[in-house]
Amino acid sequence: MNVRASSISGRKDDPRVLRTPGILLLLTCAFVPMMDTFIAGVALPGIRSDFAIEQGSALLSLVMVGYLAGFGSLLIVGGRVGDRFGRRRILWVSMAGFLVTSSICGWAPSFEALVGGRILQGATAGFVMPQVLGLVTAHAGPRRERAISWYSSMSGISALIGLIGGSALLDLVGGSSAWRWLFLINIPVGIIALALLPRMVPDTEPNGEQYVDGRGGALLSLTVLSFLLTMSLSTILGPLTIVLAVVTVGIGSAWLWQQRRCADAGKPAVVPQGMFDNPDLRWALALMLPFFAGAGGFLYALPQTLQEGLGYSLLVSGLLTAPMALGFLVSSFAVPRIRARFGVRAIALGASVQGLGLAGMAVGVSAASPPLMCVTMLLIGTGQGITLGAMNAHMLSLVPAELAGMGGGVLLTAQQVSIATGAAVLGTVFGAIVQSSGHRTAMATVLAVQVLLAAVVIAASLRSAGRSDSRR
Repeated sequence: MNVRASSISGRKDDPRVLRTPGILLLLTCAFVPMMDTFIAGVALPGIRSDFAIEQGSALLSLVMVGYLAGFGSLLIVGGRVGDRFGRRRILWVSMAGFLVTSSICGWAPSFEALVGGRILQGATAGFVMPQVLGLVTAHAGPRRERAISWYSSMSGISALIGLIGGSALLDLVGGSSAWRWLFLINIPVGIIALALLPRMVPDTEPNGEQYVDGRGGALLSLTVLSFLLTMSLSTILGPLTIVLAVVTVGIGSAWLWQQRRCADAGKPAVVPQGMFDNPDLRWALALMLPFFAGAGGFLYALPQTLQEGLGYSLLVSGLLTAPMALGFLVSSFAVPRIRARFGVRAIALGASVQGLGLAGMAVGVSAASPPLMCVTMLLIGTGQGITLGAMNAHMLSLVPAELAGMGGGVLLTAQQVSIATGAAVLGTVFGAIVQSSGHRTAMATVLAVQVLLAAVVIAASLRSAGRSDSRR
């Protein structure tokens, strides 16, 4: 972010200061891409049926994995592009791209076209999110703290509306192709946003001196996409998976070479040099990966289990998942107080609550008990909200101050890639067990793996807490 944009005085009558309607407009721009992560899970059973995909096929995971790959791999580059050319301008262009790619998904004539549209949709989302946060940070003035708090709550709100609203919309529209409306609904919201952005949101001044490593960004994106395709298609490609894995290693090696080349030339690389010099930060990042991988597998398997395995209607399935989103939203606001009392151990507390909910959910699914599932979903969401909030605060506290903005982008990228990896790997496991033993057994297996991953997070966070105590 350039200095002039970040030094706005904050006077309420200053035309460069965002007013509340402008902040809400920016949050709407962030809300739609966030919601599309959750709403796609609701659409999976309809997509599978409409394109005659076999139950349990790993192909279905590409609907989520493709979006998350495009989303996560371009967040860092998106931030730099916004600095270089002006954040409002890039936000307008990327929102327009998001609408076009949403149309591609909604009208996709084939499954291959849908997956391609989802990758492109995720790529445009990767440019939207950094601009929203950058504009709020630069222009909210005296409303900045409140605006960032609202931004932080968007994950819970988007999950709540995506899961319940998406299910309700599908139930209302009906028919085998109703899932298409989950993507087409983005269009009217986006058109309104495009019309209002130039009027309600000030722009940051372009910084012509900002260097954008386009080659490094492209190589990173291709590495992530190739890696996730390898994970998703391993059971389908068979021996050819080795070829794709070799290609992934080759592209990844080229990206690392580009990182070193930028460092030698004194130019900013995609991932800044020195970002992970702190061993505590590397450990904290490793702690984060199993948490998000488990969440990715859970989001992929749950809608299919509720709708196809247990036979619940779309609306009932959405209502059963609502307690998770509600628990996440409420607990997120309690994180500062919990961290003040428990410190790094707040991560272990959240993972413990989540693990208890996951174990109970396995019983609820096996017994097909909606009341038990509602209670356990509330525990899962509450634990996730505490864990995520405490984890993000802990990791960002370890990032060097001069890299704080870029550090947030790197960590968010790692989160999205971890979710996609979980959806790919656990989605493959889930599909294989569905074909052999049915949805209930497959979901119980995913939950059991997630309980083990929660245990890893608990152990790692307690270790981090012990290291912090020993340095005092």
